[in-house]
Amino acid sequence: NTTQINLPSSKIYGSIPIEISYLTKLTHLALNANFLEGEIPAEIGNLKNLVFLDLSHNREIKGNIPPEIGKISTLEQLYLNHTNLSGSIPISIFYLTKLSHLGLSNNNLHGSIPFEINELKNLQYLNLSDNNLDGLIPSQICQLTNLLHLNLSSNNLYGKIPKEITRLRNLETIGLFNNMLEGEIPKGIQNLKT
Repeated sequence: NTTQINLPSSKIYGSIPIEISYLTKLTHLALNANFLEGEIPAEIGNLKNLVFLDLSHNREIKGNIPPEIGKISTLEQLYLNHTNLSGSIPISIFYLTKLSHLGLSNNNLHGSIPFEINELKNLQYLNLSDNNLDGLIPSQICQLTNLLHLNLSSNNLYGKIPKEITRLRNLETIGLFNNMLEGEIPKGIQNLKT
């Protein structure tokens, strides 16, 4: 009947056991800043009541983000930053409509930012910085009107900053540096809260 496992900075090592999927009542799983290694098991998608998942700052976690994470429809905060994950961001993550925080920075993720990002209507914090993401900044990101913090810096994004970014009236911080962006800064960006 365990509902929370909070073991950050606890010198835990080894891989994440697939048996963790038996803890179906878990709402919080925080194993950040340890020495975990190997891949995130697909069975993590069985944690149907999970609200908070933090596996960040485990530099030996590798492989792809399992698309099964997209089955956890209750998830509100997901932190996989500062690991060694690679591959593209699975589309399934963008259907976690309760997400308010998504941290995937400091990995080896590649590919473009999916258009489906506009499904995350409740998102307040988005950090995809320090990866190998490429392509244009999708204008769909500008539909996330609850965003407070947006960081896409240190990737391989190119093209223009979408002019619709001025719709993000609640933004407090925005990071787009260390990309290959060009063109004008959209008019009206100075009216944002940043």
